[in-house]
Amino acid sequence: MREVKKWVTVAVHKGYEVKTLDGAEMDDEMDYIIEPALEEDKTYSTVGAAFETIDSHTNGV
Repeated sequence: MREVKKWVTVAVHKGYEVKTLDGAEMDDEMDYIIEPALEEDKTYSTVGAAFETIDSHTNGV
């Protein structure tokens, strides 16, 4: 039976959770997501890139 993988929070920035797929393997998504999502179906290669997107959507506040 295949294990169900879950998105887990690795950082919180300005109330947004930055998550990665726990137990990701070669064929799985390796990037990060933001919840609640700011851009539909968007992933980020680094936590820093996710933070920059959050900042741009919150006017840096």
